[in-house]
Amino acid sequence: MELTQHPVNLRQQYRQQLSLLVLAAAVVVTGLVVAWLAFQKSPSAALSANGQATLVSEAQLQRFAGSLDHPVYWVGPKAGYSYELTSSHGRVWVRYLPTGVRAGDHRASFLVVGTYALPGAFAGLQRVAKSPTAGSWCTTRSGRRASTSATPA
Repeated sequence: MELTQHPVNLRQQYRQQLSLLVLAAAVVVTGLVVAWLAFQKSPSAALSANGQATLVSEAQLQRFAGSLDHPVYWVGPKAGYSYELTSSHGRVWVRYLPTGVRAGDHRASFLVVGTYALPGAFAGLQRVAKSPTAGSWCTTRSGRRASTSATPA
C-alpha cells in the first residue's frame, strides 16, 4: 500500500482558524458586556437578591426607589448620617447611621424606616389599632402607628 498526501490549501486552513478565533473573541466580548451590564444595574438587583445591608448615598437610594413598583419611605436627608439600605422580598429598610458606624452594626439604637409592599396594609393597621390590647397614634404627615402589648412600640 502506498501513502498519498492530500494537497493542503494553507490559505483555506488559515481562514478557517481565523474565523474560529474571531467567533471565540466575539463570544468572550459578549459575555463581558453582559456581565458588565448586570453589575451596572441599580442596587435593587443586588440587594433584593442577597438582603444584605449596604451603605448608599442619597442618589443611590433615590435610584433604588425608582427601580421599584412601590414607594420607599424615609425621613429625608440627615446631616452627619449615612444611609444603610436593606431589601428583601419586597420589604425595604433605610437605617440612619452616624458617621463612622458600619453597615450591619447589630446595635438597635438607630433610626430605621421600613417599607412593606403589602396589599391592604393600612386596613390591617386599622384592625390592629382597634384591638383592646393595642395603642394607636397619629404621626406627622398623616402617618399612623399602632402597637400591641405583645409587640410594644
